[in-house]
Amino acid sequence: MKLHFKGLTVTLAALVLAACGEVPSSSQALTSIAISGANNVSVAFNESFNLFTGVTAVGNNGVSYTAQLTLTSTSTAVNTTTGVLDTSKTGVHTVRYNVTSGTITAQQFRNVTVDQPARVGFLINPDFSQGTAGWDDPSVVYNEGGSSIDMSIEEGALKAVVVASGVPFAPRFGQMNVPFVKDVTYQIGFKAKASVARPINLQVGELLDGAPYFVDFKIGQTEVRTITTAWANYSYKFTHKLDNNRGGLLFELGTVSGQTVNATLWFDDISVAISTPDPDTTAPVFNGVLPTLSLLVGSTYNPLTGVTAFDVVDGDVTNKIVVEIFNSSNAKVDAVVTTAPAVFTVKYAVTDLAGNKAESQTVVNVVNLVFKDENLLTNGSFATAIGSEWGYWQQDWGTPPVVTRSQDTTAGTYSLAITGGGDAAWAIQFFQENINLVEGTTYRFSVKGSATTARKISVGIGYGDPFIEYGRKNGIELGTTSSTQEFVFTVTKPNAATKVVLELGSQADFANGTVTLEEVRLQRLDVNPLVTNSNLAMTGWRHFVNDWEGTVATSAIVNGEYKMTITKRGGHNGDNWKLQIVQDNVAFGESNDNGRLGMTAGKSYTLTFDMYASKAIAVTTFIGAPGVNINYATEATRVTNITTSKATYTLPVSTVGATLNGNEKLAFEFGTQFTNFETGNEFVVIDNVALKEGDTITPSVINGDMNAVVGGHQFFTEHGGTMSRATDAGGASIVIPALGPNAHQPHYFYMIPTLSAGKYELKIIVNSSVARDLRLNVILPDAGFASILEGNFKDFAVTQGTDVVYTLTFTTTTQLSNVKVELDFGTLGGTKTSLPGTFVIKQMLVYRNYNS
Repeated sequence: MKLHFKGLTVTLAALVLAACGEVPSSSQALTSIAISGANNVSVAFNESFNLFTGVTAVGNNGVSYTAQLTLTSTSTAVNTTTGVLDTSKTGVHTVRYNVTSGTITAQQFRNVTVDQPARVGFLINPDFSQGTAGWDDPSVVYNEGGSSIDMSIEEGALKAVVVASGVPFAPRFGQMNVPFVKDVTYQIGFKAKASVARPINLQVGELLDGAPYFVDFKIGQTEVRTITTAWANYSYKFTHKLDNNRGGLLFELGTVSGQTVNATLWFDDISVAISTPDPDTTAPVFNGVLPTLSLLVGSTYNPLTGVTAFDVVDGDVTNKIVVEIFNSSNAKVDAVVTTAPAVFTVKYAVTDLAGNKAESQTVVNVVNLVFKDENLLTNGSFATAIGSEWGYWQQDWGTPPVVTRSQDTTAGTYSLAITGGGDAAWAIQFFQENINLVEGTTYRFSVKGSATTARKISVGIGYGDPFIEYGRKNGIELGTTSSTQEFVFTVTKPNAATKVVLELGSQADFANGTVTLEEVRLQRLDVNPLVTNSNLAMTGWRHFVNDWEGTVATSAIVNGEYKMTITKRGGHNGDNWKLQIVQDNVAFGESNDNGRLGMTAGKSYTLTFDMYASKAIAVTTFIGAPGVNINYATEATRVTNITTSKATYTLPVSTVGATLNGNEKLAFEFGTQFTNFETGNEFVVIDNVALKEGDTITPSVINGDMNAVVGGHQFFTEHGGTMSRATDAGGASIVIPALGPNAHQPHYFYMIPTLSAGKYELKIIVNSSVARDLRLNVILPDAGFASILEGNFKDFAVTQGTDVVYTLTFTTTTQLSNVKVELDFGTLGGTKTSLPGTFVIKQMLVYRNYNS
């Protein structure tokens, strides 16, 4: 009986195992499980497909664990419970099979590609009857800078909910591989409507993985359509000029024609049809023609350098450009002559095959370097008695020189009667110290004077001991009659308190006699910097005080807020304008106090801001043009009572019925609110300033949250990352959580409108949270992103937690336009180290170097 029941027990156990889907096996221990049938496959559009079908899991002990398989996937097309794949979602769907028994686990990845549906004529799914297929390819759909596009189907049409970026092409959707044929004209059509009327940009071309990233099939032909709130038909034509059938249609929904496409849009019935070209009535377009151009005396100039012409029908017509040159008397001449200052007008003309003519011109000014009408030296004309501003030193060992000094304030001269020159030129020094010269700035030093016997002097400009020179000129000739001698130098070293030294001791042609100085002058070159806010410290805000009456104040961004601290209050308290926080041109480094609010007449706005102070005060808001007694902040609410606690304030602003001057500024005035004091301090803090039209924040107020890096510094966020102010003292903090596959993903950049021919210095200071390599480049986006650097780019290493200074010199032989300085944080490739991290750019400086 025992044997009989024993056999029955074994049989029942086998039945239980069979019911569980397991196969009886030997006593071999389970050490591994093999998943089979999970090969990568392609599936036709809308074909039924289950990810569990045909997939098995069997252990090395012969037991089947198929029933224990589970799925994980990030694809929304995968039902991980049932295994059903939604094959209306095209593209690659990655899944992971998982099975666990005891301590043994097996996993296997699988890619299932859902093919696009069949093409209907030129396009896939042109009427969206097959969902979003054909239009949702991740290699075409694109976002950056916080943009997004949520695509779905509503009542048979594509519904796109759009959050726009600051560029036209983000977000975008479209379709590639449309089989366009060379020299054929096509008409593109579609139906559309929008929740709010918005312009969109329409492109035809091929997307590329690397520079130049896009091949335009309709160069010079811009197609923008304003989509209204009612369904309407839209179309345009283009003639395909390239042997390229890899391109397609793109709908760009970012910032177009100055408007952000923040709306919901619907699209339907997109079509491509062969057509005939419309009559050519469009003239060619010039590129690279500057309205004005300044050339230095002695420069080489070719009027066709950098100038091109393009016609939407004929293509490149640069070789048809006709140039005529006229002098200041309007007489036709053969060339721009640069031997002396002069003015020329260069006229360009080009005609296409249809007879459409385009004309343009450049006014060329041949000039010497222009310097500011100033003297950075104190009492450089010797019109007042010399005090501590000028110093004197001479050799007092060996055979020292004998020097008698005198000044004639009526004549404005300073004389040194010299007998014996000592051991060298430096044996007699007449100098001025603590002059603030700036790296990247070009200066002109000049000395006007004479000597009773013709002789030479030298000049050294620099700092420190040993003396580090910014500029030097040896052997400056002084004749027996008054003359002015000068030299130009560019400061290429970091800023320091500078010393200007006239060396009057022994050198070639030294002669005893009296040296008479009439003027010693130091001037800055009168030119705008190539990089605005090069130390990335500018805030876009400033304070104003009545300093002529003794008021003293400082201001800075502190803990993400703009804080004005008053350390002394003097003068009359009855004028509100004598204490202000202002945003105007002066706050951006310009000389005039015009504003840049950019409001529109006839509009109603609201101004919001956060504010608090060291005591309760009343603040008057002013929005208007300088010198014009019109305040667009509504009178009943323009005075705001501020407390010692941070709070948000809102007040109406109206330009209804007004004629704007176009230079309106924003100021917060509180001059009557603080009594006079000699010591201590009071403060006013402001933050989160915004001008709104309805619920939309306008771009009129710059750096309203006190966190922006102003002055044209930009960040390309593809593959993530952010840029904001680094510290209260300045700098740009770039946080990069992940790297893209290419060096430029992501990157910091700065656009320089024009570089004349010459030698340039580029300096960048970076502090990194990781040790890695970075790539610096200077490129021309208009020339296919070609680099102007030798070797095409420069890589340099940064170390963790250290300010790394990297400099390079480059030379341009012709004038260049639209120059991009780029610092790449993506994957550099090769043996270079590429890591995510936080990178603080503390300086980015580019300047022309006039040193010989």
